[in-house]
Amino acid sequence: MYESIDFSTSSLLQYIDYPLPLWQNRNGVKHAKLQTEWTRANFLQHESEIKMLVSGLYYEMVALKTIYEQKKIVIVEEGISKRNPELLKSGHITFAEYLLDANFIRDIQSQFLQTENAYFELLSKLKTFE
Repeated sequence: MYESIDFSTSSLLQYIDYPLPLWQNRNGVKHAKLQTEWTRANFLQHESEIKMLVSGLYYEMVALKTIYEQKKIVIVEEGISKRNPELLKSGHITFAEYLLDANFIRDIQSQFLQTENAYFELLSKLKTFE
């Protein structure tokens, strides 16, 4: 019924194709699988965080671009600053009105430059993700 196997010789290797013992490597395989799953989950989490960051930066950049372009139009089309000295000399506006307009124009230009700076800083942050 049963074949007798001679364990004293190397004939045992003909019955077994794999090195012995396989069960010692089982924990190593489980550990490697868990490590791979953890690495994949960690990667997906970082990828998700980066996508959210880039998305937030993009929408902030779009809003800043709109504000920047609106203020740029006001600055470019504003001929008030060039006409104010002429209006003051001709007597159409008082000196107080001239100073108020000059202060207003200076504030608009300052806000424009701050918006421009914020826009280009945000744009440079977005460029790092390309």
